[in-house]
Amino acid sequence: MSEVRRHRQFDEWMDAIVDADSGEYLGEESLSIRQGIENLIRVLETFGNPLVMPEGAPISGSRFELHELRWPSSLTGQGPSAASGAPIIRVLYGYARSPRAPATPEVPVILLGGNKTPTVDRWYNDAVPEAEKRLVEWCDDHLVYVPR
Repeated sequence: MSEVRRHRQFDEWMDAIVDADSGEYLGEESLSIRQGIENLIRVLETFGNPLVMPEGAPISGSRFELHELRWPSSLTGQGPSAASGAPIIRVLYGYARSPRAPATPEVPVILLGGNKTPTVDRWYNDAVPEAEKRLVEWCDDHLVYVPR
């Protein structure tokens, strides 16, 4: 079991997805989206290893080892398409490690979330650099850790 940490801006985004005044408000589905994301984070806490999570995937092209959680799950192959307009949520996370205590387990850090429906895969062009920046920030705030 891994203790999952969260960047403060991720928590702010999670709070905003159920706020009608927010630009990220996702309508009537907001509560189920929030619950779905929390369930995925619990799976990450339980397994700790993204390779055993079919709801996740590695992110290529990052200078750190980033991964994503996918909501809704694409396990059935029947998830929404961008053309449907339904929210396709991605949550990016990375790992932090302690260089001074190599035996200390690495911790997953949830960095950001967003709805990629409006921009499809171009969403990653902005999200990946932002996630990298947030991982460095989180490690700077928790001086024991460095990004993996």
